[in-house]
Amino acid sequence: MFTAFLTLFIPAVFLSALAIALFLYADMQHRIDLEKRQESASVSSAYDGISMELNIVFQSILNALNRGSLKEYAAVPSSENFARLVSDMYSFALDNNQFDQIRMLDPAGMELLRINRSDSGPVLVPEENLADKSRRYYYKDIMELAPDNIYISRLDLNIENGVVEVPYKPIIRIGTKLLDRSGKLLGIMVFNYLADNMLNGAWMLRSSDQGVLMLLDHEGYWLQSDTPSQHWGFMFGDTLGINFAQRHPGVWQQMLQTGSGQIATSDGVFTYAAVAASPAGHTIYSYKQIHVPDKYLRDWFIVSYMPFPSMTEFLWAEGLPYSMAFFLVCLLSMVGTFMRAGFLQERKEAVLALRKSEERFRGIVETSHDWIWEMDLSGWITYSSPRIREILGYSVEEAYGKRIFDLMSYNDARTAWGHFMKAVENAAAVEHHENAFQHKAGLRVVLESNMVPMEGDSGELLGFRGIARDVTEKKIVLSQLETARKEAENASRAKGEFLARMSHEIRTPMNAVIGMCHLALKTALTPKQFDYLTKIQSSANSLLGVINDVLDFSKIEAGKLDMERVRFNLETTLTNVASVNSIAASVLPDNDIVTPVWDNRNVIP
Repeated sequence: MFTAFLTLFIPAVFLSALAIALFLYADMQHRIDLEKRQESASVSSAYDGISMELNIVFQSILNALNRGSLKEYAAVPSSENFARLVSDMYSFALDNNQFDQIRMLDPAGMELLRINRSDSGPVLVPEENLADKSRRYYYKDIMELAPDNIYISRLDLNIENGVVEVPYKPIIRIGTKLLDRSGKLLGIMVFNYLADNMLNGAWMLRSSDQGVLMLLDHEGYWLQSDTPSQHWGFMFGDTLGINFAQRHPGVWQQMLQTGSGQIATSDGVFTYAAVAASPAGHTIYSYKQIHVPDKYLRDWFIVSYMPFPSMTEFLWAEGLPYSMAFFLVCLLSMVGTFMRAGFLQERKEAVLALRKSEERFRGIVETSHDWIWEMDLSGWITYSSPRIREILGYSVEEAYGKRIFDLMSYNDARTAWGHFMKAVENAAAVEHHENAFQHKAGLRVVLESNMVPMEGDSGELLGFRGIARDVTEKKIVLSQLETARKEAENASRAKGEFLARMSHEIRTPMNAVIGMCHLALKTALTPKQFDYLTKIQSSANSLLGVINDVLDFSKIEAGKLDMERVRFNLETTLTNVASVNSIAASVLPDNDIVTPVWDNRNVIP
């Protein structure tokens, strides 16, 4: 039983562990998918926030470049129109505080106008404080623009007097050339967009504590992340070249190729989306005549990184219910398998007992000298033991295609059918019933049968099961014995009749001999004659007794012998015996005849 218990318990525990592991894995995958969707939503929210902010910025700049004061100054670059331009740009700065600076440079790079952003509002910089910007990279880049093109710088930190301004001011510089009617360069307009609000707003749009949300520029440098020390690496010599692209080159290349999606690595899952850092890809670019040179069309990447270790720790916190469920399943499996093992053990023993019983029954049936059979209510044989071949000459297969009455002659079958229908009507057993069958070879075989009814689960009669024994030889022997008995009786009767007849025939002359001896003994005789006649009379009486005994034997065989109680004289009986034997004894040498002397006490009652 212990082996059966282990055989059931170990697979049950294994399957339970596998099932719970699959459930846990499915739960983990579900949570991972949920986290992926949450990170995708976080990236999508950041993308929407940044795209909306950039769209507003580019729309505002387009409005500024299309103001009437700027067109009037381009047409007539007079001091009056310039003053009107300054006033109009100040109003623009007052309405658009996302711009840190608005400046106008002359063709040589000298500031003609600068409006600074402050907490109290826009500040117009006095003329004596205007600076030369001819050495700045954006001046040189704008000067290389074709007419009507717009320059957009990379997002970097503002520099004042050759030093990065602290606190950091992330700036995007957007500029274009200002031409008069003849196409002569009057100067350039430069708008410095302060990206603080955009970066902080995008960074706050996170949906999960598991992921790390970051913003990368077109070269893979961090513009925003959860590690401030790695921001703006391209602005400082000690961090130059240290960026996301350098740390995750494979992921970075796939990001450049696909633009958006999710990448699973051995470290974690990266969810990313590219956002255009130029009017291209935004609403304004689709219906306004704005052209940005290809080299200034840059994409930023919003990236969410969800490291696997944090995810694993988060998910394993949910493993306790599964552990408890596994323990409970193991306990239930132990109880169930123990009960099942006991049941299987009992069933196994029952099956073994049944098998032994079947083998015993099969052995008895197959080795029995009797024919064991079963038949339905129509007489069709439904089972036959192999003994039928020795008894009737048919194989078991041949017997299955026959009715039991097909194995009899016509007359014997009619008689057997009548007895069978009575047994069916009474649903009763039949014992020691003899039927004459016909051997396959044509011989007559007498079988003595015993059969009992077979019943179904509801008690209905299904047929009969029986056993038949070949009594053909027995019947022949009994017939021969009966014939011999009759012959013996006839011979005995003839012998008795002969003896009786002979006894009567012998008694008649014997009576005459005895009578003559009796008469002779009454005459005068010599002693010797008297002795002879006495012995003749005694012998004749003895012979008559033998004849009577023969008649008694005849009476015994005829069953008519009667016993009588009579008195006799022992002396006389023994004297008669001696007299009969004295003659034969007298001829023998050296024998003396002794005659005993008796008295009357020798009479035997």
